[in-house]
Amino acid sequence: MLLSTKVIQLYFDYPLLKQFLLAFSYFFFPVAMAAFLEQFIGSGYFKIIRRIWQVHLGFLVFSLTGAIVGFYNVSSLYTYFDYIYFFITLPILTIVTLYLV
Repeated sequence: MLLSTKVIQLYFDYPLLKQFLLAFSYFFFPVAMAAFLEQFIGSGYFKIIRRIWQVHLGFLVFSLTGAIVGFYNVSSLYTYFDYIYFFITLPILTIVTLYLV
């Protein structure tokens, strides 16, 4: 939200930095959500919730590091993240949450 204000855009005119911060925020969401669920309901069987946030944290670190180094573009990472999040992470977290609560 702060990145879209006019004052920030006026004083800090770094569009690539802005894209990296937006990507970091977008990729960090499932890490925070799964870590919160782990604290709230526990790790679940096979510590599945802990593994989910660890996998997403690894994706966050490796994807942004690779994008900063120049291996790939930030915009190409959103598709892979969406596939992982919507087809693997979200159904698993939903099933585990409904089962354990």
